[in-house]
Amino acid sequence: MLPETLEDLTQFVLVGKAKLQAYMLKLQTVNRLSVAQEIRDQTLKEAQEVSNAVIAAEQRIGELLLAIPKQSGGDRKSDGFKNRDGSNFEKSKSETIKEMGYSKDEASDYQQMAKHPDVVQKVIDDALERGEVVTKASVMREIKFYKDRITALESRKPEKVTVEVVPDDYEETKRKLAEAEREAQRLETDYQKARKKILDQDKTVEDLKAQLGHDRVLKDASRDIRYFTTATHDYIRRYGGHVWTFEQLRKVDNATKQDFIRAIMTLDGFAQQLINNMGGKLNGNVKSERKRLDEGCTAYSYECAGDQPADGASDSSCSGSADGHVNREGQDAQL
Repeated sequence: MLPETLEDLTQFVLVGKAKLQAYMLKLQTVNRLSVAQEIRDQTLKEAQEVSNAVIAAEQRIGELLLAIPKQSGGDRKSDGFKNRDGSNFEKSKSETIKEMGYSKDEASDYQQMAKHPDVVQKVIDDALERGEVVTKASVMREIKFYKDRITALESRKPEKVTVEVVPDDYEETKRKLAEAEREAQRLETDYQKARKKILDQDKTVEDLKAQLGHDRVLKDASRDIRYFTTATHDYIRRYGGHVWTFEQLRKVDNATKQDFIRAIMTLDGFAQQLINNMGGKLNGNVKSERKRLDEGCTAYSYECAGDQPADGASDSSCSGSADGHVNREGQDAQL
């Protein structure tokens, strides 16, 4: 049973250390002499009990010192200035240490023992197991080792640990992913083919549009040609053929006659060019119409020859030739 006050604990430690020193001398003597093992074991046991009690008392002194405020002054009746038994602290920690006769190192050691009770108990248990007597020096070495280890652990940066976790369905998922990639590649290929096909179709449509435009021009030209030829042919037939036309021309002036001759010659030249381009081949109906046209022109040329000017000069735009056709050379010159 340990004392309660610092004064009693300090006295207990001093007496305990003296007893422990005596036991250690006795234990050395027993070890040198060939005495019974029982005497040696009993001496060791008594020395261990004394040393353990001294360590416990020193640890208790440290607890009391930790409870004393560092500085004097303040409200001495406050909880911060009370002992564990409820009595007030009348002095500061430094004053108490000085009064008890502790050195700064001793006071620090006592307080470190109080702060690390688990380490103190471990040192005691290890000493008992090895058959040794625990000392304050061995306790302080273990406390220092413990504090250094804690400091090193606290200052050490946590190491990065890479943990590879493979799920149960990893292989199945990997296989499905490979299939998905192949499917995506196939879809990309199909897309490129479809895109090329659409582009080709667009080009074909543009080509067709251009071709349709050209065909429309040809169609319009063909329609206009049919209209022109049919209208001209119907005009001649509708108004009595060549004779009626010639009769009408006798009633107009020479300028109008000249315009008519120019139009006829233009049509004739156009017809002749078409005939040449088609190889000069005419079917029966076309030949018959050409013959009638030539006969009409011959008849008109003689009629036109009778309408000569008063000065006796013939109209160069309406002169008959030896074969009965209109004189084209004079007409070409005027055109």
